[in-house]
Amino acid sequence: MKQGYGHAYLKHPFNDEYMKLFREYETQAREQGLGLWGEKGEIQQAPQQQEKIIVYITKTGTKYHGEGCQFLRKSKIPISLEEWVRKGYTPCSVCKPPVLR
Repeated sequence: MKQGYGHAYLKHPFNDEYMKLFREYETQAREQGLGLWGEKGEIQQAPQQQEKIIVYITKTGTKYHGEGCQFLRKSKIPISLEEWVRKGYTPCSVCKPPVLR
């Protein structure tokens, strides 16, 4: 729920305590544009998990890539998504790796 991949269905409510919690998580995910409420084509992770996402760069490129990208045939250097974004790398338009908001 916190990552935006759940929906609190109000038509069939259950335990009030859990329903309140689910609605709160859903609202937070919507406001942050996570999961189901992110932009089309983007994979968004909860902020505390974004640092753990590993992407790959090449020795000479300016883009970062997802695991199976065709541009990683000759070199493949793993690094955290947050670090490469901070250094100015941009996502590959072919493999469409995760992005930070």
